[in-house]
Amino acid sequence: MSRGPGQIERTIGAIFDSDPTTAVTTTELCCWVYALDPHEVGKEHRVAVIRAGKRLAQRRPELRWAQSPGSGHALVFYRADNEISDAAGRKKAGLPPRETVHIQGGGKLRMEVKTRTIPTGTLRGKPAC
Repeated sequence: MSRGPGQIERTIGAIFDSDPTTAVTTTELCCWVYALDPHEVGKEHRVAVIRAGKRLAQRRPELRWAQSPGSGHALVFYRADNEISDAAGRKKAGLPPRETVHIQGGGKLRMEVKTRTIPTGTLRGKPAC
């Protein structure tokens, strides 16, 4: 049986409670939780912070995490209920931004906007369009 959130989980929760507009990477969280410089952060620190951050995201639905597709595959933790934090977290993770669409008759819908480029020129010797 779990004894509840641990020290690292409580610290991460306090970081997001004190500044709801924040979006932080794993390394930044390690620096805050352990009071280290970025070059002092080791694998054991990152593993503990990732485990605690993911666990906290399960307990609190407003917290999300995303993995960047680039080199290093850094994890970014952010608040989905705060537009500033959401936009910053998605930008740090390299994900496409969300746009607010106004629905006829009232209401709003936040959605991801996916862009697609149409190839021009030739494709395998044939015209593309």
